[in-house]
Amino acid sequence: MSAGLTVTRRVWLRVLAGAAVLVVGAYFAGHWLLYDRHRVYTDDAMIDTDQVFVTSRIAERIARVLVEQNQFVHRGQLLVALDDANERAALDLAQSNLRSLRAGASAARHAATLEGELQSAQVREGTGGVEIARQSTSLSRSQADAAQRAIAVAQAQVAAAESGLASATAAVPAAAEALKKAEADRNRALVLAREGYVATSAVDTAVAAVSQARATYDAAVAQVKTARAAVTMAVAALAQQRANVVAAQRGTSASAAQIPMAQAKVDESAAPSRVVNKQDTAVAADAQADAMGAQVRLAQLALRDTRITAPVDGWVSARNAEAGQTLTPGQAVVTISPANRIYVTANYKETQIHRIHPGMRAEISVDACGGAKVQGTVIGFAPVAQNALSTLPTLSAPTNFVKVAQRVPVRISLPRDAGTCVFRPGTAVETSVVAD
Repeated sequence: MSAGLTVTRRVWLRVLAGAAVLVVGAYFAGHWLLYDRHRVYTDDAMIDTDQVFVTSRIAERIARVLVEQNQFVHRGQLLVALDDANERAALDLAQSNLRSLRAGASAARHAATLEGELQSAQVREGTGGVEIARQSTSLSRSQADAAQRAIAVAQAQVAAAESGLASATAAVPAAAEALKKAEADRNRALVLAREGYVATSAVDTAVAAVSQARATYDAAVAQVKTARAAVTMAVAALAQQRANVVAAQRGTSASAAQIPMAQAKVDESAAPSRVVNKQDTAVAADAQADAMGAQVRLAQLALRDTRITAPVDGWVSARNAEAGQTLTPGQAVVTISPANRIYVTANYKETQIHRIHPGMRAEISVDACGGAKVQGTVIGFAPVAQNALSTLPTLSAPTNFVKVAQRVPVRISLPRDAGTCVFRPGTAVETSVVAD
């Protein structure tokens, strides 16, 4: 009786065990049929972020570090203050040099303007000098022509004076003969009057004739003297006119010689190189001022770089510098985990990614939040598999090669608001992409 009960119990246990297996199998089969076959799952996933390494752009000593590790910072918040004494001194020096160079450039521009105005004035003055020289030459030529014509007049006057002298000289002998004859007639009349042959009136007439002849003779002699003086004056006038011609010709030559000299001065004054050189000097001064302006901007940037600020909102994940430390350019001082750049990196097998496409919905189970599930979206795929990024590539011999499914990183977005769940980069998650 007991043996029969034992057999029956065993049969029922086997039936129950088989039923349990069937139920479990049906559950998993149903779960796969209704749920799992529409999802691509992996537990090789983690919350990831693009870490921002805040570095120093200059070599300087740290004066203060104003943040602590794990502190939340806002974009633009001051993180580290560097000693800025050298940078301020460099900026002051550059600004002083810039003011000096700008003043020099302004003076050079004014000098170029003044040189242009001076050149214009000198050109006008020189042009006037050329015109004066030409007018003087024309006047001298006119004077020379007038003097030349005056020579002919003076020569005619000399000829006339000489002709008058010849006439006057020719009249003297006749007047002398007439005087001699009158005196002889007078003497004869006196002798005859004493002898009573002629009347006294005849003697008076003879005496008057002598006086008349003598006056005529004296007048002829005076006329000769006057004619000789006229000849002398005419000859002197002719010499003076000839001297005037020579002087006028010399004046003409001198004035004509002044024309090319005055024109040369005009050409020298009008030389464009004078103003161009001044303008080039002004341009060079402006260029130097611009270069110093660039130095001022560099000094301003260097002074600005003594204040290192947060480029993004996020948490300070690492503080790599302390007060008193001297930094080098490019040295990281703070590492920030951005608050709005957190995502999931899920490493799916290469045999799974053909079912995944950007834009698909994904369910994310966050281990750090007690397995809380949040919704995400597939953003994209890495261009290469993980093994392609390894610094030590795997080299397998042809005789012992084992094909291993490689994993491709897939980026999945996280929701902005997950309630009390905090996404901490580096923590593990499980992802399930809802595939077609």
